[in-house]
Amino acid sequence: MSGVDWGNVPAWCSAILTSGSLMLGFYILLRDRRKEEKAEARKLVFNLRGNGDQWTLTAHNASDRPFTDIRMLTQSLGRSRNYHFPTAFLLPKESDTLSWPKANRVGLAVLFEDADGTRWVKNLMTQELLRIPESSLKARILFKRVWQNLPELGG
Repeated sequence: MSGVDWGNVPAWCSAILTSGSLMLGFYILLRDRRKEEKAEARKLVFNLRGNGDQWTLTAHNASDRPFTDIRMLTQSLGRSRNYHFPTAFLLPKESDTLSWPKANRVGLAVLFEDADGTRWVKNLMTQELLRIPESSLKARILFKRVWQNLPELGG
């Protein structure tokens, strides 16, 4: 015999199907993990109100875990600003309020970090919640997308 025995068709089919099953199983585990992470991030609830000449945003933590580094991101006439909530940690079942001056046109998003250290951005108009990638280039692309999708509020 000169040559390598590559096996038969049933052995090849079995190997391919086993590999496919393993890949599908890992994909399902990863997808479920991401759903759980997003469900936790959705437990940080925001209520935006206009009061006279300023905006007021209340954040309520409906989770059993804390959230940190909660920042209001605004964009008005091409200029963006960050407003930090007064408390560094929003503990479970607690609320915090932030106020800032109204501008003529404002787009609003909130940036925060969950207890696992995952950073999120939430568009307050559409309620879209996006995980911020670790890569700074991917994060910049994501923020550009967020700002383009923010509707403008009247002042």
